[in-house]
Amino acid sequence: KNLYDFRYKKRHEYTELLKTVYEYAAVGVAEYEMIIGNVMRRTLETFSTFIYRKGIDTISCDEDILASLGRDEYKVYFQNLMYRLVLNGESHMEERTRTIVDADFFSVLSSAEKQRTAKDIICFLYLLNPNHIKAHLNDIDDAVTNITTWCSDILSFNQR
Repeated sequence: KNLYDFRYKKRHEYTELLKTVYEYAAVGVAEYEMIIGNVMRRTLETFSTFIYRKGIDTISCDEDILASLGRDEYKVYFQNLMYRLVLNGESHMEERTRTIVDADFFSVLSSAEKQRTAKDIICFLYLLNPNHIKAHLNDIDDAVTNITTWCSDILSFNQR
């Protein structure tokens, strides 16, 4: 007949998804290799539907959203980015699992391509809403520094 404090720290699934994408982008965590496509898709889906009420297939093509990126170089980069295909191909596994005998069917996409896609997604979300990303990744040292470097890399890529 006593009351005790119940120390419960609520886990926020979206934050965990975002951290997984960030960690994969930063260091290419091998244990995420098989799931990262689905995690990236779910992260983008959550962000895009909650913030913009749009699906992931249209968020990087919407002129109003792209205008908020601040620089035309970012707008062009994200408008032309093909990550939608990467995410679609990697998140819809049921058909491929039924038809492919080879257990190494993820070899279609290199780890480097997946890692580049993860960086692009983190940068896209950061450029759209930096405070949002900062709030969710606030306990990861150097996250903002790394993300701003990746965003700068996009600008360098566009100047080639």
